[in-house]
Amino acid sequence: SRVRRGTAGNAIKLTRAENGLANLTVRHHGRHDRSLFPFPGDTAISSGSCVLDFWLFRPDDKSGGVITLQYDNDPVHRHNVALYIAAGDPAPIHFTQDGKYVASTATLAVNKWQRITLKVDLEHKTYSAETLAEDAAENAIPQTICRDVPYAAQFNAFNMIEFSPQGATGSVFFLDDVSLRWTPTPNFEPLGREMLLQANFESPERDRWTLRKGQASDITIDNDVSYGHELQSLRMRGSGGRVQLAAPSLTWQPDGLLLVDVDIFPRSELPYVQITPGPSVTSSDEVGLALVTTGDNQPLIELRTHQGTWHQRNGDQLTDTKVPASFDAWNHLQLVIEPSSKSCRVILQVVGEAPRMLCHASLDRTPAGGDSLDIELFCSRSKTQTDGPAFDNLRVTRRKLKGEP
Repeated sequence: SRVRRGTAGNAIKLTRAENGLANLTVRHHGRHDRSLFPFPGDTAISSGSCVLDFWLFRPDDKSGGVITLQYDNDPVHRHNVALYIAAGDPAPIHFTQDGKYVASTATLAVNKWQRITLKVDLEHKTYSAETLAEDAAENAIPQTICRDVPYAAQFNAFNMIEFSPQGATGSVFFLDDVSLRWTPTPNFEPLGREMLLQANFESPERDRWTLRKGQASDITIDNDVSYGHELQSLRMRGSGGRVQLAAPSLTWQPDGLLLVDVDIFPRSELPYVQITPGPSVTSSDEVGLALVTTGDNQPLIELRTHQGTWHQRNGDQLTDTKVPASFDAWNHLQLVIEPSSKSCRVILQVVGEAPRMLCHASLDRTPAGGDSLDIELFCSRSKTQTDGPAFDNLRVTRRKLKGEP
């Protein structure tokens, strides 16, 4: 194109076709999980934040366009992060909210390059957008298109940008300097210096547990699957069960952070481990862990797979996080418990994927300082099976918050 921003390079010219099929699509072969074969090459944008930035030029008032940030494996919510530029001079800019386009106060003039920036916060599932003309003053404030608008997404992931010409047939607009930048969130907290409980499940003599539910013969240490440098893990077969691990130093303290880290391998109902599992690879097992108070065994916080997604239990309330459970894959869970705020956040990382925030929870109750705590690992199932989940690398640590003496 002879129309370009700056004195060098080229811009892309997009023309509205009569049949409307003249979209420009930029797609990255990444996935939110391992459900399709391209995934081993890379992952989709699935945590943290991302910024879509581009410059747009309309030569007349007949053209418009729709710009969407999408995930091509989520057909239901593909257009829930989108902007619509109507024809006109100046052209009103719309944004999507609750599945509908909403007019903003921002506009786009003709015969001017104008920058549009779309920012997505995946942790809070919101997006914002703003625009600024190239000839604006150096200290000019961008026009706000939208701010912190909630969006719906089945997998909360993105791997595709689409620019769709709108307006009159034959009308055009130009694009230049398009970029999409992803900043994954380093969600995990470093382990605390004070080790309260550690279990690598290398031997029954070293890693002792108490059977709370089930048959002792169904709970074993096996060497057929493990995660990390060592060779064995805790397995639950047959009818499953529930085990409890304790340590004298594992107590509730009113300050600092209490960190629980564990690797869990939820098994699918297939007779073999599926290398590239997806939504069709499921299990009726409920697998997870809980932090409980000693004696009454009441959970302060519990995480479990349930009907294909991760759920968190706080007291009697079971809440769906909407995050799909990955079966036949190692899942690392970290519970970050902050007693001073009576809160807990949970981070999940499936092997080979980016870490993601699983949930934030408020603790309905807190023990008294010095009260003993236990960790419970469990597999609840409705029918006996020859295979089952594995647990490995359990760590419970404590460390101080910044500024604490």
